[in-house]
Amino acid sequence: QYIDDEFSIDNFYFQTYVDSIYTSELEIKDSAESESFVSYLDILLEMDIYCNLATKLYDKRDDFNFSIVNLSYLCCNIPSSPSYGVFVSQLIRYTRACSSNEQFLRR
Repeated sequence: QYIDDEFSIDNFYFQTYVDSIYTSELEIKDSAESESFVSYLDILLEMDIYCNLATKLYDKRDDFNFSIVNLSYLCCNIPSSPSYGVFVSQLIRYTRACSSNEQFLRR
């Protein structure tokens, strides 16, 4: 799913090598929202004026105005052991992706 995503920070030579990474049939797009933040895969990277990099989870589904169920309800017809495993693994992923406790708690 993510095989064609490239990420480069302050790499002045990136444009020089893009043609050797992608064939001419593929179009590469700069999807950065601004100079100070960009979403990459499921992480939002934000750089402050002192060049400190902060990370937090990004889910593009949050951009829409409706609620989404990310985890199964335990009352569903799903075995509880895998449900707990998914919950714990998501907590670990959130912990690793967020650079601050506040971002972890918001998620």
